[in-house]
Amino acid sequence: MNPLDLFSEQGDYFWCVVQSRVGEVDVSIDRTELNNGALDLLQRLITNLDSTLDSSIHFFDTVKSRYAIEYIDDLKAPRAVVSRSGFCIFWSSSVGDRRGDATAGVDFNTRFEPIDLSIGD
Repeated sequence: MNPLDLFSEQGDYFWCVVQSRVGEVDVSIDRTELNNGALDLLQRLITNLDSTLDSSIHFFDTVKSRYAIEYIDDLKAPRAVVSRSGFCIFWSSSVGDRRGDATAGVDFNTRFEPIDLSIGD
């Protein structure tokens, strides 16, 4: 099965909603990022979504003290942005929003290893 069969074309990107243990997850990929490796990554992400979300929360909890964001404990509404070199799971935080840290993004490589954290609006 082609994972893009689940997606709607939205101009310059493809987008779908996938059900997970934590609720709906928006998944998107830019048209310019599409190649066979990215399609394989999409398929693996959708198949392993719950464990990948768990991994991103674990990574966030492990490194958040380095970023002085220990106060963020309400991550919700995950979304995934896929590229050919990996993907990022973005989480929203209403606690962080009051301090300008409304979004936490956990970057993963193609081996599904969390490698970095991005914080911002």
